[in-house]
Amino acid sequence: MKLFSTHLSIVLILNLLVALSVQAMDLTGQWKGYMAVGQQAVPIIFNVTKKDATLAATMDSPMQGAKDIPVKSVEVNDDQITFSIAIAGAQYEATIKDRQLEGVWKQSGQAFPLIMAKAEVDMVKKN
Repeated sequence: MKLFSTHLSIVLILNLLVALSVQAMDLTGQWKGYMAVGQQAVPIIFNVTKKDATLAATMDSPMQGAKDIPVKSVEVNDDQITFSIAIAGAQYEATIKDRQLEGVWKQSGQAFPLIMAKAEVDMVKKN
């Protein structure tokens, strides 16, 4: 029984650490990824902002010339994040993992894998 209790304690501590690291991760900023659709790699960009404790986003689809598409909602539950894009009838569901979003883009009954990485800000020195 003591061995079970020790294992349970370890599992609970690990779950807590994962939850805290996800909460500590700053999800605001620009997230970029490429979705494989047939032979094409379609770029998708989410621009995530935070006001008070609420996340909001817009989406860009550069290949289609679309910018600032409204994202209806951004929901975070533990290490899961969901972007709902009502105007496109689409949803991106992902797991926050190793500073990336690993998930699936769902639209019109189809599903496409999509991994997104947070864009790094280029630091330019001014002389």
